[in-house]
Order: sequence, then C-alpha cells, then structure tokens
Amino acid sequence: MTGNARNKHGFKRYLTPRALTWAMVSVVVLALVIFGVAALSATDEDPTSAVDPALDRITSLNALASAALESGETTAAQEYLARSTALDPANAETRRLVQQLQQKTNTPESTTPPTNDTTHPPDDPEPPASDADYLKAYDNVKVLLPTKAATGFALGVPDGDSFSAAVLCLPTSAQGVERVTLTVFDQKDPAKAKAFVDSIGKAYPLTPANVTVGSLKGKYGTDSGGLGSVAFARGRFSFEVIVIGSGASADSLKRLAVSLAESFPAAR
Repeated sequence: MTGNARNKHGFKRYLTPRALTWAMVSVVVLALVIFGVAALSATDEDPTSAVDPALDRITSLNALASAALESGETTAAQEYLARSTALDPANAETRRLVQQLQQKTNTPESTTPPTNDTTHPPDDPEPPASDADYLKAYDNVKVLLPTKAATGFALGVPDGDSFSAAVLCLPTSAQGVERVTLTVFDQKDPAKAKAFVDSIGKAYPLTPANVTVGSLKGKYGTDSGGLGSVAFARGRFSFEVIVIGSGASADSLKRLAVSLAESFPAAR
C-alpha cells in the first residue's frame, strides 16, 4: 500500500503503523530530553540551595564599612572591616576597603622598627611571650596566630600583614561546626583593643556572655545566622574566633569557641 492510498473511509493514509510507532517513540524521547534540560537549568539557577551565612555577613559588614568611610568614621570602618576580614581574609572587596582605610588614615604598610632590630625580626616564627611584647608593632601580625590546631581541627595557611592576620581552621572530627576563623588585629592602642572586644555585643547580640580565655577576660555572642564569636585582648592586639556552626547548640558553640581561643599564644 502506498502512502497516498485511501482507507475504507476515503481518507488518505500518510503513515504506516510502523512509522506511527516510531513517531510516538520520538515524541517520548523528545519530552524526556526537554524535561532533563529543564531540571538541569533549574539546578543551575538556584544558587540559594546552599547559602553561606558568612558571605551574607561579609556583604553587610563591607557595606557598613564603606558607608563609614564615606562619612569619615574611620574607627567604625576599622571595626567593621576587622569583622569582615575575620570571616574571609581573602575577600576582594574587604581588601579594597582596607586599602582605602589605610589611605584615609595614612597608615604605613609597616610599623615595625628597622629590620636590624634582631629582637623581633619580620615574620619571627617565635610568638611573643611577655606583656611588653604585646605592646610592640610587627611587620606581620600572623606571628601572633596559633601554630598548632586544637583537637579535632586542622589549621590552614595563615595570611596577614601589619594590620591583621587570619588562619582558617577546618574540622577533622569536631561535630556541629562547618569552619572556624582565628584572627588577630593590631589596634595600635590597648584601649582600642579592649573597645573592640566590648563591641562583640553589638556585632553578635544574641546569647551574650562574659568568658575567660586562659587568664584573660573576653566576650562571647552569636547572631541569627548561626555564627558565634569570642574576642579578647592583650596589649594593643585584639583576638577573635568566629565559629560557623551547623546544628550545634548555643552552649556547645560557646565552649568550642573559648577552647579555640585558648590556642592563641596570647592566651597562655
């Protein structure tokens, strides 16, 4: 029978049964392909499925720092940028704002005495030990960071300059934690270092508490995004631990943050 033959009702038959079957199969396959592409597109277009609370916090802090710089409030800008740096030392916008702050305050890149001062040469691997050491300036304050990870964590590679330094701390066996950042800031003055610690209540207003880090007094607080922070000061430097929790209770988060803060040489 040809493609132009008529059936018993007088209509032309253009498709044989076999051709009709293949046509139906093609339609089903095409539908599956379209469905698959749509599913992949939906996945690609939904970046909110794994929201990073730290990134939201950094964006907010940088916006506050930028506004403070515009209005000439350099002290407030420094506090915001210190928090932002603690969350992600490599954030490009944070680094740009820190440079802008340094330009506005004419902060030199290095505040350390000449390198012929052999007491504390740049990048001295030996951390300061006395209270007098914590009143000195350093080319790179990463010398004040922990060199040994707390139990259940592994230290990343530290990064820093004369103003601040930070190291990422990832859990190896600790439960209820995504990551931790350990940060030190040179506030230039002991009073400013203490003021930074006292500002924890503003930056992390939930579950505020006074804590003891080694023999030093500190502050603790959390925010609505699941971040917990402990801060303490020694000399001209302030130290902060920011813990990004993943289901840990407020009490366990505080105990962990204090324990990690005690890994700073300044707490010994």
